[in-house]
Amino acid sequence: MLWRRTIPLTFVCILSFASYGCVTTGETPGTQDAAGDGGSERLGTAASFDSSSADAIVVMGIMANDVGPLTVQALWEPYDAASRKVVRGAPTRIWMRASAAPTPGERPDIAHAVFRVPPGEYVISRLMGNVERRFRVTDAVGDTLRIRPRAGEIVYVGDYVLTVTRLPLRVSAVTHNERLARAALAAYPDIRGEMKLTRPEPAVLGR
Repeated sequence: MLWRRTIPLTFVCILSFASYGCVTTGETPGTQDAAGDGGSERLGTAASFDSSSADAIVVMGIMANDVGPLTVQALWEPYDAASRKVVRGAPTRIWMRASAAPTPGERPDIAHAVFRVPPGEYVISRLMGNVERRFRVTDAVGDTLRIRPRAGEIVYVGDYVLTVTRLPLRVSAVTHNERLARAALAAYPDIRGEMKLTRPEPAVLGR
């Protein structure tokens, strides 16, 4: 099953006069490969999970909508719907990262990863891109995307296509490719249960 949806997101750039474009002024994420970050459990090939588990399994993909070489990253953070803000300092965040094909001019493939996270609401709060050695960061303000994984569920929340060579960085589309998602999940034979296909929901993120 493959579908595509254009997502109008609103973001604000963090600028630095020392460099070109948008640059980070704080934390720098590490390489992400089928693992959670900032307290989320890192999955090994022996990871076990079933419908009685207190956590949730999230499968997602990411890719650039631009030609390489470049790197794209998205940060999902816990979300409080009442205040419309992310939960700062929460132990679990999801970093999702993908690198473009090494050959200049080639479009990168979709990178999929599997995460184990506590149930709850998560929103995209930051997009990042490394283009020709210029590190750009765009923080979400206003409209963004939300996922709501539940305990004991395995959810595939889509593939996020990022445009990073033009500012502000943005999610230009969300697609689903169930075959590739199931292939990523198959690397963890001890994760048992039916993978559910779900679409992200719109959310509003305040300053």
